[in-house]
Amino acid sequence: MIKISKREGTRTYIHDENPERREKSPNWKFSSDFIKTLKNAAKKNKLSNSCFFEKVVQNFFILENPNLIVVSKNQENTKKESRIAMTLHPVLIEDLKNYSEKSNLSTSAYIEIIFKKYYEKYSYETKLKNLLKYI
Repeated sequence: MIKISKREGTRTYIHDENPERREKSPNWKFSSDFIKTLKNAAKKNKLSNSCFFEKVVQNFFILENPNLIVVSKNQENTKKESRIAMTLHPVLIEDLKNYSEKSNLSTSAYIEIIFKKYYEKYSYETKLKNLLKYI
């Protein structure tokens, strides 16, 4: 579906044809502590929740091995809240789904573990240039 703009006579593309278009995140359920930490970290970096989430996951995939070995699946019985309203890149959603399946975890549990490991090692830093000093 291509739309011709009347003013310029050039082609403009409709939303669905853009492969870089962000999608709404699936209905992942996170603990309230995770959501609070995510929002605070996004504020500290002056980013939206979605942008901060994407940067952390991308940096984790670049700097660490995304295949996690989980010894125990027993988690604390914490209340899980519904998802945060985020829009994410479709490739990122697929990668998270694939790696969580390899680790035999639900995607939301996998994400919480990723963020915990990331915060322990890199704090709330998102700029890749600054993260290289940790390596």
